[in-house]
Amino acid sequence: MLKKSLSLIFFSCLLLALNMESVLGQHCPPIVESYLSGISMKRGKGKITIALEYAKTGGQAKTSYQAYLMAYKASDEKKLFESTPQEAIANGLVSVLNTQVMKRNDAGQYSFEWNLEQEEFVKTMLKDGRVDASRTSDVGGWKSFDDKLRLAIFVPFLEDEKFSVADGLPVDRHECNYLNEAGLLFEQLPQTLSIHFGVVQTVRLAECEHHVEINGRRPAKSKSEDAR
Repeated sequence: MLKKSLSLIFFSCLLLALNMESVLGQHCPPIVESYLSGISMKRGKGKITIALEYAKTGGQAKTSYQAYLMAYKASDEKKLFESTPQEAIANGLVSVLNTQVMKRNDAGQYSFEWNLEQEEFVKTMLKDGRVDASRTSDVGGWKSFDDKLRLAIFVPFLEDEKFSVADGLPVDRHECNYLNEAGLLFEQLPQTLSIHFGVVQTVRLAECEHHVEINGRRPAKSKSEDAR
């Protein structure tokens, strides 16, 4: 009887050890940093080249991730970031401009680069209702749509079966998501875009052409200016 009991105890301990080994083998370190390490916008003829770098610390060193570049109305910002990126896309709060696989470089960062073609961008913004021909301003013939636009980047987890779907992603998709987050990154870019047309201001435009202006945050008027 004693021998049988000892055998059962030994067998139970063996199963427990094997189970613990399996669990530990699947365990991954937490992701402690996840952020845009570089943002660049450069003008070309009829286009704006957008280059981004994404970095993370912790987790697993995956070879690539899929990223989404999205545009939205600046006035929708509060509503947008109260949603998950998946909800924002499903509810039509954003226009997906581009999605691509970001590959890990020698520095351990992931690169995204895309050319925003101005006329194609304007067509998309009109079609999706981000700007409206009935909401425009005219300053001496230099016209603009009233709605300002912003860009955001979304990087889903590799295990996101709806949004991590591109060719070229790692076979091993697992990465421990301890906080049950909706994605690795959902970040607003700092620049504001506005769409202009009409007579010449900073550029010479042909009829029916548009110019996308880029601006950062402008400071408020100084008190000395108001006093003049």
